[in-house]
Amino acid sequence: MKKNKKKNIILVYGWGITKKIWQNLIKHLKKKYNIFILEICKFLEKNNLNKKKFNYIVDFMYNNFDKNSIWIGWSIGGLFTMKIGLNNYNKNSKIITICSSPCFLKKKSWEGIKKNKISNIFKNLLKNYNKTIKNFFIKSSYNKEYIKKIFINQKIPKKNSIKKCFNIMIKTDIKNLIKNSKSKIFRIYGEFDNIVPKKICKNIYIKKNNEYFIIKKSGHIPFLTHTKQLSKIIHYILKKK
Repeated sequence: MKKNKKKNIILVYGWGITKKIWQNLIKHLKKKYNIFILEICKFLEKNNLNKKKFNYIVDFMYNNFDKNSIWIGWSIGGLFTMKIGLNNYNKNSKIITICSSPCFLKKKSWEGIKKNKISNIFKNLLKNYNKTIKNFFIKSSYNKEYIKKIFINQKIPKKNSIKKCFNIMIKTDIKNLIKNSKSKIFRIYGEFDNIVPKKICKNIYIKKNNEYFIIKKSGHIPFLTHTKQLSKIIHYILKKK
């Protein structure tokens, strides 16, 4: 039996969005890589991690996958993959973040989301999860009908896991740690992203690897709106030594 020599890619995302959002990007990656999808809210529920701290969850995530895996994190998922890089588990493994930030909250001399804005999103998620998620994606994409199909029969995560993700998002700040990382962390931003402003790319300096990319005319979901451009960047990164 021929052994599968493909490397593993773990796609990480948060706040309970359906894994169907990745299907276009996966088409561009699956020939060369084994693809695994990890959704933070469901991962917290499945492994009873809702009351655990951020660092514990990161350790648990890492230990559940092959040690040479490539981690690609979108939005809050990128926060977890960055921390994997900061913990220097494997200095040869690549970390890629898509529209993510080491600190999502707006602070002095740091671009981010205002706390009242993210709090309103959180309240709306608890009130009407599917409607809130669907509306966000529809506003961010030109293909409204495709977005609607993606979210048909979407399973709603438990409220405590949504709350846990929210707390991690507003409390975690690792921007001063990332500059000392010895891992290869590559960052991809959307030019018109209103969740993670592209301005932060210039406020982050990573000692080991400071390469970042900005996808023109893209917002917060380039894997749906600019799939080809995003996949080209990812393939370029993965070919680098």
